[in-house]
Amino acid sequence: MPHQGGNHSNIRKCREDFQRRGRVSAARPAMGVLSPQPLYAALLGLAVLMAACSPSPRQRVDTALKKHGNLATYGDLSQGLTSLEKEFLITIDDRGPDIGVSLAPRSGEGHDFSFRVIKSTGLIEDMAVGQIEQEPDEPEVEPKRLWQVVLRDVHGLHGGHDLLIDAHGRVTVVVVKIAAVGLQAVEHRWQLPEKAWASLQDLVTKHDGFLLTSSTRTGIPDEGRVELTLWDRAENPHVFWRWDDDKDPRFASILLALEQLVHQVRTKDGPLITYDPAWTDKARTQ
Repeated sequence: MPHQGGNHSNIRKCREDFQRRGRVSAARPAMGVLSPQPLYAALLGLAVLMAACSPSPRQRVDTALKKHGNLATYGDLSQGLTSLEKEFLITIDDRGPDIGVSLAPRSGEGHDFSFRVIKSTGLIEDMAVGQIEQEPDEPEVEPKRLWQVVLRDVHGLHGGHDLLIDAHGRVTVVVVKIAAVGLQAVEHRWQLPEKAWASLQDLVTKHDGFLLTSSTRTGIPDEGRVELTLWDRAENPHVFWRWDDDKDPRFASILLALEQLVHQVRTKDGPLITYDPAWTDKARTQ
């Protein structure tokens, strides 16, 4: 019996030892066998570490320029990005296996550059150098200068006046009156002072007289209209007219200056002549 009791004791001890080993095996993998989860975590950490240590696109471009950026006659880019940014607007485009780079001069003059940096080799490829051509400045166009002017303001039922100032500043005003035999006129001539003539020329320039246009509306019955013809030095006429009730500040300013000359002689007497609507054309060619 004692012998049997010993056997039972050994059997129980072996069973407990086996169970203990089983619990250890269940809690910890056997030597040489890695669990998938720790392996994945290790690989992920390694990838993050490599990414953190990998040069940025800017660093790659900077390194490539410092090694290969001397382009001889086209310029030296080997001083690196920090220095180049003072002179160029720099664009860096990470495109996977390579990095696209463009440099445009801030001044708008000189050369611009574009190239690729190959990540695997650090070399510069496909270098293109362009010459920036300045667009020619458009020549300044001087505003047209008044050379001669004609004012026509004669109404068939009420009379009125015409005015001509020729290239020498000589003024001719014809005051038109209604008479039994038709339209009669009194003519007045005088020399405009040089300063006054220059002032009138400046006024026309100031108000863009050569850009003014005619009225676009339909006149009302019996409404008069005023016509101006301006000539520049090239003898190019610019003709435009306005109805009496039109409102245009620029036109009104020029007209007022001319009307003031007419008012100087409007009430003065003189020999009557038959009014000729074409007199200004004849006077200009004399």
